[in-house]
Amino acid sequence: MKKLARIFLALIIVSCLLSMRTTIAAEKTSDIRVLIDVSGSMKKHDPHNLRQPALKLLSSLLPDDTHSGVWLFAESVTPLISVGKVNDEWKSSATEQAKKIHSSGLFTHIEAALTEATSDWKEKDDQRLRSVIMLTDGVVDVSKNNAESQASRERVLSTLLPQLRDMNIKLHTIALSESADKTLLQRLSQATDGWFEVANSADELQRIFLRMFEKSVQLDTVPISDNRFTVDSSVNEMTILLFHLEQAAPIHLVDPNEQILSAQSTSENIRWSQNPTYDLITIDQPPPGLWQIKGPADPDNKVMIVTDLRVNLGDLPNYVLPGQTFRFTAEITDQGERIIQESFLQLVMMELQHIAEPDQVNPILLNDEGSEQDDIAGDGLFSGIISATEASGTHKLMLEVDGETFQRSVEHTFQVRWPVTVDFAVLDKEAGAYSLSITPKTDQIRPESLRVSGKLHPPVSRSYRLTFHPNEAGSLIAPIENATEAGKHAVEITLHADTIDGEPLRISLPPITFGETIENPLSPEPDNVAIASNDVDWLFVGGIAGGVNVLLGGIGFIGWRMWRKKKQRVKTTEDAQENQKMEGEHSVDNDVQDDSPDEVTKEPSIETSTDMIEENTELPKGDSTSINDVDIDQLLEEEKKNEEP
Repeated sequence: MKKLARIFLALIIVSCLLSMRTTIAAEKTSDIRVLIDVSGSMKKHDPHNLRQPALKLLSSLLPDDTHSGVWLFAESVTPLISVGKVNDEWKSSATEQAKKIHSSGLFTHIEAALTEATSDWKEKDDQRLRSVIMLTDGVVDVSKNNAESQASRERVLSTLLPQLRDMNIKLHTIALSESADKTLLQRLSQATDGWFEVANSADELQRIFLRMFEKSVQLDTVPISDNRFTVDSSVNEMTILLFHLEQAAPIHLVDPNEQILSAQSTSENIRWSQNPTYDLITIDQPPPGLWQIKGPADPDNKVMIVTDLRVNLGDLPNYVLPGQTFRFTAEITDQGERIIQESFLQLVMMELQHIAEPDQVNPILLNDEGSEQDDIAGDGLFSGIISATEASGTHKLMLEVDGETFQRSVEHTFQVRWPVTVDFAVLDKEAGAYSLSITPKTDQIRPESLRVSGKLHPPVSRSYRLTFHPNEAGSLIAPIENATEAGKHAVEITLHADTIDGEPLRISLPPITFGETIENPLSPEPDNVAIASNDVDWLFVGGIAGGVNVLLGGIGFIGWRMWRKKKQRVKTTEDAQENQKMEGEHSVDNDVQDDSPDEVTKEPSIETSTDMIEENTELPKGDSTSINDVDIDQLLEEEKKNEEP
């Protein structure tokens, strides 16, 4: 009997080994540190102190057994909620302590805040998913001495950042004003594969904190469609987040037994928290079946579940380059082990959509057949290839899994970012003088490694290479001279650089075209590519203004000339116009033949253009005098001389 028992046990073990495989995403405990700026400038950028309800929402969403802590920072760093294991007591304390968030600090000591919050993280820990969420509205500001602040900022980048990267700490940063050091915050996030967002107003903080939460934990959700969702028997607990307007009608839920649930429900397994802009409902052991939401639909509504039957994704990047491809993998696990039973997987349908802003939706094929992007057939690992478009901005991957008896949904957002900014400036349109400037983004590539090659393709003449030279601002400048041919000119640009991780990079930018108009495919994303060309063609505007002035003056002039001899007036005017036309043609011919770079490369205009990249606050300055204005003034002066007795 013992021998039969051993054989039976061995068969069970073998069966389990055949039906399970190592997972692509091992279970990790999330450890989240939250840093909140309480400097005096917050009185302006967060006048209603909406940081308090945002922190309350974040702390309420944290799963049990997560580790977390909260600090306030200004000139110094103050612990608000000590680091500990998240449970009901921790969440209750966080809700109460959030009331202490203020706006009376003197400085913004980002270096001290990051150092204090991560002081107990001494080395890399593969068993924990470590994240820092930092909200600030300013720049590194440690004292009245600007040199001390600049030194602190440099230490954050050169010393602190490499240490955090070595420990696999993801920095998620939020800029709550245009005056925040967005370059620093974005560099911190991208270098650690974190997430960066700009809050245009404090009203956006709750939803931004939600997205930061989703980046910091391994989350299981079920899809919501038409305010309905399905819960299966494997779900032990679900938390429902429902956004609404202030003063909105109360929200209700209808369970699979058609029982109506509300904030007044007295069932022991329901915890319902009503807040001015959202309701948060947690239900233990929810009845399986179809649920309905009686309230406003919102794209940020979530149904988060605790279950043994999970969908895991392989590692996915938060930032990619235009045109870059990466692999998407997904698996279904039961109690932490991947399911590979064919009878189970045959019932599973996985639909993946790649959504690029604004509304471009591309279906992605996932398969487990050992073909195309999939390595091994039947191993329970579904694979597909994501190709990032050249459209910079935020992209979303939405995976919906339907296993007939259960449903799951997983979302992942990533950003497509160009590694440089491009500035195309008009120096002298009539002379065909332009300036092309390439500025590296230091949060993506090493600026000293950037090499740029470019070629100009005129409408008729032979193409030729452009020569780039560095300026004091760290940009590479290429002058374009005598581009006066009628028609469309095209500029091709190729970049060679090393990423911040030291990986070699070669990328071709979309061509820039100019002629009657300037077209740059990168211009729709000012945060990614700043175009410093004249959006307002001042030569054209000056020509129109001069023409209007001449027209008005001409009416009076004609009245004054009515009693003069008509034929002599007409002849004099035509002669003068013909002479001026010949002089203008002669001047253009001389410009075309003149190859002197000193006359084409106008250094003040380039500097102004570079300033626009850095400040992005004003149009580049240019000469607003139209050559047509000068011609007509000369004509009128000559006519007056001819009319003198």
